[in-house]
Amino acid sequence: MDRAEEESRIDETCQELISLLRKNSSYEGGPGFRQPDTLAAIRSVGERLNRAADGTTYLMSKVASKVQATDPLAASWLNNAWNGIGYWQS
Repeated sequence: MDRAEEESRIDETCQELISLLRKNSSYEGGPGFRQPDTLAAIRSVGERLNRAADGTTYLMSKVASKVQATDPLAASWLNNAWNGIGYWQS
């Protein structure tokens, strides 16, 4: 995968996560991101990124940085949701 394709996939993953986090967040009127299905979907994305990066947090960190730049509150939820995936520590 070339750099442009990697960046495109990172951007898509970032938007997917922000959508999940915002749609279900209490500040958007949703039930909260800790809903089991939503939390499972968020963790699934983290696990997919971890596997794609051969067990490192490289891709997870890149995506988390983009989420942080877009929505710091969502980034804090993401950090907690990904705790324990590979070497990720909240």
